[in-house]
Amino acid sequence: ADCGRVDESRRLFDMKSNRPVFVWNSMISGYVANKMDMQALVLFKEMRHESREDSRTLASVIKACGGLGFLETGKQMHGHACTLGWIDDIVVASTLVDMYSVCGSPVEACKLFSEVKTYDTILLNNMIKVYFSCGRIEDAKRV
Repeated sequence: ADCGRVDESRRLFDMKSNRPVFVWNSMISGYVANKMDMQALVLFKEMRHESREDSRTLASVIKACGGLGFLETGKQMHGHACTLGWIDDIVVASTLVDMYSVCGSPVEACKLFSEVKTYDTILLNNMIKVYFSCGRIEDAKRV
């Protein structure tokens, strides 16, 4: 699905029963990679009835929320990440910071960033983007 062949991927996905999490994740992330964010959210809802998501699932769903500008749904996913103990997952944290940034909620992004225990280049770049968008140039330079 990441290669743009979403319809074919979905056909193969639908043919498989008892799908493991990685199959769900592949389809959801494929939708997100192809800017089909609403389909990703619909599939996530379906997944929750049939399977258990993991932190990679949640990161893709959060990215879809950002792509759609669905701040409230993104906040719900943030709460879900906290409940499941995935808030310390660097991919989830980085995706949340980006979602808050693109949804126009830099205060939430800054709050989350201050709570993160580990950093990677993607998270730091996302935070620099947040600081610049808020006019906090000195904070961006410190990152």
